[in-house]
Amino acid sequence: MKKQAVYVILLAIFLVGCVTTTFAQSRYELRIASNVRGAAVYVDGQYAGQTPLTYAVPRGTHTVKVVQRGYETQEKTITVSGNMNFSMNLEVQREEPKDLFDQRTYELRIASNVRDARIYIDNDYKAKTPAVIKVTAGSHTIKVTADGYKDYENTIKVSGNMNFSANLELATRFYSLSISASVRDAKVYINGREQRGYAPVTEKLEQGKYAIKVTSRGYDDYTTDIYLDKDTKIYAKMEPEVRYYTLSITANVKDAKVYIDGKEQRGFAPYAEKLKEGKYSVKVISRSFKPWETEVYLNKDTKLFAELRSYDPKVIIEVPSSILNKKINKPETRIDVYVDGKKEHGLEFEVNAGSHTIRIESGAFALEEKIYFREGKTYTIKLGFGMDISDN
Repeated sequence: MKKQAVYVILLAIFLVGCVTTTFAQSRYELRIASNVRGAAVYVDGQYAGQTPLTYAVPRGTHTVKVVQRGYETQEKTITVSGNMNFSMNLEVQREEPKDLFDQRTYELRIASNVRDARIYIDNDYKAKTPAVIKVTAGSHTIKVTADGYKDYENTIKVSGNMNFSANLELATRFYSLSISASVRDAKVYINGREQRGYAPVTEKLEQGKYAIKVTSRGYDDYTTDIYLDKDTKIYAKMEPEVRYYTLSITANVKDAKVYIDGKEQRGFAPYAEKLKEGKYSVKVISRSFKPWETEVYLNKDTKLFAELRSYDPKVIIEVPSSILNKKINKPETRIDVYVDGKKEHGLEFEVNAGSHTIRIESGAFALEEKIYFREGKTYTIKLGFGMDISDN
């Protein structure tokens, strides 16, 4: 018995549901008349036809509006629960309302600067541009839309065939701009405006042109210009700051030429130049003087004094071949030369300017002489050997 009761209850619920659904979906005839034949009828804002009119509507509340040129517009809200008759009494209007509906239709030719833009008339989609659309006389709101463009909307009054053109503007788009740097604590500036915090930073910006600057103490500024038309990432590779210092070079002689890293500089010492921080080789030369050379690491304003010295005196010992013993291999190597008691190697050498004792030895023979040598001079000592014969 209990099982049969359950089946009965389920069947009852099913039947109620079916009845309710059928009832909710029922449509009824709404017979609309007016004291003026041919008046335009609008049901829930949609044009339905002209009076007298039979129009099917679902159960529920509806708004009925009846319009005719020269008469006051009548509008009423009704509740439909079955077939019903509905009559509207239109009164003569002294002045024609500006927004009076007219059942007459006209061609509206709509174009736009963007092909295939969507056309809406009074918020109802109609077609894509370009298109010819029939509309009733009176005021209508035209809206034209396209992806990536701002909506174009305008209200026009139609009283005949018309041409209408919509000029759509590009929509404002936003993109992500992410900026990172190769060093910590780097400040980021976008169009001159300092951003909060330090790199990396990310901003949502309008499409357009931007000037980017990244700064950090001890590094050169990183700058770039971009046109933001997509999500963009920028990596600022920071280079150590290039610093410049003054290198000043003077010398103890006039007209001394200055060379920096092997390159001859304009003018003569004293000479000054602004150079990047770093290591440089400096050479100063002048005729009859030994070159002056040094290396300097420029990390501050620096002054150098080049003290040029004259070339040391040069000594050449000349030994005539006529007095050399040809029986000995390389006889000139048997000649020893001493300067102030110190043996020299070879027969050509340099000495400091001043007075020196020169001694030349070879076997049983020896010559010694004190000579004063001057800077930059070359001295040649010629050896002679002969026989002085006398007959007594």
